[in-house]
Amino acid sequence: MLPQVTTLLPFHITNPFWLLGIPLALILLIFLVTRTFVTLPLTREQRRHQRRMRIFLVITRLLIITCLLIVLAQPYTEETREVQGDARVTILVDQSKSMQFMDTSFREALASAVSAGVATTVREFGTDLTSDVGSAILQNLEPGGTILLLSDGYPTSGAALQDVAFYATTINATISAINLTPLAQEWSVRVAGPGKVLSESDTNYRVIVEGTDDAPVPLTVTIDGTTVFQERVTPGTYPFTTKFTTGAHELEARITTQDGYADNDVYWKSVTAIEKPTILLVTTKTSPLELLLKELYTVEKRSRLPENLDPYYAIVANDVPVENLASTTLDEYLIDEAGDYYGGGLVLFAGLNSFDKGGYSGSALEQFLPVKVGQGERRKGTTNLVFVVDVSGGVGGTKYVADRGVLAEVTEAVPTIDVIKAQVYKAVEQLRIENRVGIIIFGVPPDTGGTLSENIASSVRVLTPLDYLYNNRKELLNAIPRITGGGPSALDIALKAAAEMLKNQQGDKVIVLLTDGRYCAGLGAECPEGKQVKTLVSNMKRIYGINFMTIGVGTADENQFPKKVDEVFLKSLAKTGDGTYDRATRLNTLLIKYGDPKAKAYGDEFQLVPLSLTHFITEDVEPTATLNAYAQVVPKDTAELLITTDSGQPALTVWRYGNGRVATWTVYAGGNLGQLLNEDNSILISRTINWAIGDPQRKQSSFVDIPDVRSNEHGVITIRSDTPITSEVLDFTKEGNTYTASFTPGPLGFNKLFGATYAVNRPREYDHIGMNPLLASTVASTGGKLFKPTESDAIIEHVREVSKRVMVEREDVALPFIAAALFLFLVEIFIRRLTERRRQ
Repeated sequence: MLPQVTTLLPFHITNPFWLLGIPLALILLIFLVTRTFVTLPLTREQRRHQRRMRIFLVITRLLIITCLLIVLAQPYTEETREVQGDARVTILVDQSKSMQFMDTSFREALASAVSAGVATTVREFGTDLTSDVGSAILQNLEPGGTILLLSDGYPTSGAALQDVAFYATTINATISAINLTPLAQEWSVRVAGPGKVLSESDTNYRVIVEGTDDAPVPLTVTIDGTTVFQERVTPGTYPFTTKFTTGAHELEARITTQDGYADNDVYWKSVTAIEKPTILLVTTKTSPLELLLKELYTVEKRSRLPENLDPYYAIVANDVPVENLASTTLDEYLIDEAGDYYGGGLVLFAGLNSFDKGGYSGSALEQFLPVKVGQGERRKGTTNLVFVVDVSGGVGGTKYVADRGVLAEVTEAVPTIDVIKAQVYKAVEQLRIENRVGIIIFGVPPDTGGTLSENIASSVRVLTPLDYLYNNRKELLNAIPRITGGGPSALDIALKAAAEMLKNQQGDKVIVLLTDGRYCAGLGAECPEGKQVKTLVSNMKRIYGINFMTIGVGTADENQFPKKVDEVFLKSLAKTGDGTYDRATRLNTLLIKYGDPKAKAYGDEFQLVPLSLTHFITEDVEPTATLNAYAQVVPKDTAELLITTDSGQPALTVWRYGNGRVATWTVYAGGNLGQLLNEDNSILISRTINWAIGDPQRKQSSFVDIPDVRSNEHGVITIRSDTPITSEVLDFTKEGNTYTASFTPGPLGFNKLFGATYAVNRPREYDHIGMNPLLASTVASTGGKLFKPTESDAIIEHVREVSKRVMVEREDVALPFIAAALFLFLVEIFIRRLTERRRQ
C-alpha cells in the first residue's frame, strides 16, 4: 500500500518506509500535548490560549518531523532527455567454408560506403570448418554499440545466438545483418533420429532436406542396402517409421543433384537395435496390459515379487495388494549403484486391489512410491499470474497494419473479440482468490500522433496491475467487458511488459497468454515473428524463472478450434516456457493449477489433463481416455505430477528413488485400464515403462558403443568388458569394467572399430544451406534490422538512430525539505516569543 501512496507524490522516494514515521509522530504528539504533567491554577482565558498553542505546536512539530522524515527517505526527481551517442558500427565478416556458397563480393564497397557516414571497424571471425558466430558477436559487443553481421548465421560452436541477443539488450547494443544471397544452387540432406533402438519396435526418423530453390530433387533412403523411401522432394522434412532386427544396421539418405559440394548430398547413420529388455509383470490376472507389454518387451509374469530382482530392467505391478510386493531387496534394486546414472524401474497401476484398496498405506512399499495413500487438501500457495490478452485486429472486427510507415485501418468480416472477453472473464472468475493477478491487453486502438513504433507501443495497456485477487477480482470482472480492440498485434511488447511486472516478484511467476496464435501465414507455419516470440519466452524462463502458459481463444466451437487457432504454435510456445496449453473452452490446466476444480465422486466419468509438455512421457501426447475410477492418493512433496483428472485427482506421478525411477498410474475404469490401452493413449503406458527402464544396455556384461562422428572431430568409443581391453593405437581410461577412448575417425561413410559400426559424415559447417531463419528474429529482438547489400545509406541512418540514448538524470531534492523544517522551527519560535511578550 505504501508504494502506491508514494506514486502520488511529485517526486520519487528511495526509502519510502521512513514515511511510516509520520502517523506514529502524529499519535505521539497528540499523546504528549493532551497530557498535563504539572497542574497550575489557570483562568478560563489562559486555558483557551493554552489549548490553541498546543494545537499550533502539534501542527508545526508534525510538519517539521514530516520534512525531516522525507529527507531521511531520500527524495529525488528524474529528468529524461535524448542525447546523440557515438555513432559507430563493427562489421563482422564470417570466414568459414560455408560462406563460399554466399555472395559477399560487395564487402569492400559496403564497408567503404558505411565508413563515410559513421565510424566503422571491420573484423573477421571463423575458420575453415568453424563458425563461432555467437562468440564473435559477444566479443565485439560494446555498450550502446552496433554490430553488422556478414554471415549465414549458422554457428557450429560457441555461444547461442539467442543468448547473445539477450545480452545485447542488457547493454543497449543492437545487432543487424546483411541478407545474403546464394551464388549458385546448393543442397544438403541429413537424418535425425535415435542411434539406439529396441529391436522390432516402431522407430521414427526425419530426413531434412535444405536447398537454395524449390526445384524437386530425387531423395533415396536405404537401410542395409534396401530402399525404404524414394521420391522427388523439395526442401522440407520427411518423416518415416521403421523396425530393426537385433544388431547393427546402416541407414543412408542421398539426394541426386548437380550442386558444387557433393559431401552434403549424402548422410550416413549407424543404428544399433538392442534386444528387448526383460521386465517383470507382477499380476494375478490376465489383462490387455499384458498383451501390450509382450509386444514391446520380454515379459516374465509372476503373482508376487521374487527375491532376486537383478535380471529385470523394470518391475510392472498391475493392481496387486501390498503383500504381493513384499521384498527385502527392492531398495537395492531401485538404487542399483552398479548401473551408474540409472537404477531399477518400478511402475504401478491402480485398480480394485491396490493402493487405498490394497493395504499400501503405512507399508514398507509406500516409502518407494511418489504418492502416499490418503486424502489431502490441495496445496494452495500464492502464484503471480499476469494474463496477456490479444484483442488485436487479428481477433477483432477492425485491425491496423503498417503500410509505408503509417498505420492503415482494415475491416475484417467476422470479429471474435466478444468471444475472447467472455473466455477471459471465465478464467479470472475461477481462480483462487489468494493468487496475485494482473492483466495486460495488446491490440487496443493505437495513438496516431507519434512515430510508427511509438503508436504500436501505445496499443499495449496495463488493464490492472498485479494484486491479490481478493482485492481486485471485482475490478477485473468489471473492466474485462469494456475492453476494446482492433489495434496492431505487438505481442513482443506485451510480453516484455508482463516480464517487467513479474521479474522481481517472490514465489511462482507465470504469464498466461490468451490469443489465437496466428502470427504466421498459415496454421502451424514458422516465421521470424514466431521465432522471435519463442526466443523471448525462453529468455524469460531462463533469466527470471517465469513459466509460460498459453490458452487458445477465438471461437466457442470445439470443432472450429483447429481451423481458427494455431494450436501447433501455442503448444510449442508453452513447451519453450515449460508450461502447458489449454483451449479456452475447457481451461482444465488453468483451473487445476490455480483454481478450485469441482470434485467428482468415485464412478463419475473424467478426462485426463497433462500438466507437463516437456517430460519424456507426456511430450507431444494429448490423452483422450475417459475413465471413471481413481485411487485415493496424494503426491509427495518432491514428486512430479505429470497428469491429473479434470477434477484434480493424481493420475500419473513420477519421481527418482536413488538412481531408480518410480511411476504410479492411479486411475482406471472398471477394474482395468480401460481406454488407456487404446491406440491413442497406449503410448503413455509404453513411454512410462521406457522412462522407468532408462538405459536398456545397463545390464549387459559387454558391449561396444561408438556414436556417429563428423570427419573433423574426434570420436569416442566406450567398451564394457569383464576382460581387460588393450590397444596399441587407442589410449583407454578404465572405470570399473567400462573402457573409454577417443580416436580419429576413418573416411566418410561407414567404418568399423572393435567390431562395431559407426558413421562418419561431413563437417557440421556444411549441414545448412542459405541464411539461418533464426537470424531475423535474433536481429529484431535487439532492435536491429536485416539490410540488403545496397542499403548503405539506410545502415548509416540506422546506426545514427540507435546510437541516440535516453539519459535519466537524478537530482536530490532533500535541501528544500531541510530548509522548510528550519523555517517552520524559526516561525514556531518567533510566534511563541511574540505570544509570550503580549501576555507579559
